[in-house]
Amino acid sequence: MANNKNVVANNEDNKLLKGFDIVFCIIMLPMMILVFPVERWFYDYPLFVFVFLIWLYAVYFVNRKLTIPLAFKSARGRWMATGILLASIAVTYGITLFNIENPYYYLVQPLSHRFLPWLRKHQQSVWILFVAVEAFSFFVGALGELQKQRERQRAVETEHQKAELALYRAQINPHFLFNTLNMLYGMVITRSERTEEAFVQFIDMMKYMYTHAVEERVPVSEETGYLQKYVDLQRNRMGECTKVIFNHSIAPDGSAATVAPMLLITFVENAFKYGVSSHEESTILINLHVSGSHLHFDIDNPVMKRGNEAEGIGIANCRRRLELLYPSRHSLAITDDGRHYHVDLDIQL
Repeated sequence: MANNKNVVANNEDNKLLKGFDIVFCIIMLPMMILVFPVERWFYDYPLFVFVFLIWLYAVYFVNRKLTIPLAFKSARGRWMATGILLASIAVTYGITLFNIENPYYYLVQPLSHRFLPWLRKHQQSVWILFVAVEAFSFFVGALGELQKQRERQRAVETEHQKAELALYRAQINPHFLFNTLNMLYGMVITRSERTEEAFVQFIDMMKYMYTHAVEERVPVSEETGYLQKYVDLQRNRMGECTKVIFNHSIAPDGSAATVAPMLLITFVENAFKYGVSSHEESTILINLHVSGSHLHFDIDNPVMKRGNEAEGIGIANCRRRLELLYPSRHSLAITDDGRHYHVDLDIQL
């Protein structure tokens, strides 16, 4: 998802720069040239006008594609950019030496005119247009370089988020394995009749984890099935005092919805960790409903025992995953009054 957003943002920036190029080439430069007596120049001195126009377009694109990128690259690049700028000034000065009053364009101007080109009107026009093209090309080129910096920054942030998400997902697996294996070990010791069934359920969950946990998105129906298997597995260790209700539904318009894998399991695991009792009645209520692109998840469990601060790392990691995966597209409310722990989560998928 982050990659798609970066591609869209980069495409928008590229379209903006191309728009500037088109506006300059087709609208701005022709309009600036028409301000000056080009019509008379073109009628009497077409070669001069043709060379000058080619030169202005060359200045614009050389600055856009070469001079400005070099200036933003390094100290050596800035020296090279300065050299290109000075060379372009020298070439422009050479163009001003054309005597357009002579149909043969011989350089027969007086020495004062050669070193003081602004004394002649057409030479003033040449310098004004040159400076205007330089200024506009610098503006567009600088904008392009800022765009490249934003692209690099977005790429760095995306890679950082990928690494962070991979770390959080990696932390889920050992946590789940430790708790589940500990439960299975207890069932083996007590020779529970449901031990074989529990191992089959555990194997099915492991297949899901190693098949889908590395993917960015999975169908909501598959994630719901994974949660159901986890609930069924946990029922094997619960006594008659604990009751689990898992309500889930997916509307027809939400059948194609996808969600980040193993995103909700942390909350469910937390409910079984602190909401199960062997001597007091407790009810764990889990609701998961999907309609269109909206997912609503809430879970309520009694607090039968308290955990220390370190045991809240899983919830903190889940919060961070939500911030990275669904920024500004989710709301998470967790309330704990000492007797009940309630999670209410809404996600715009």
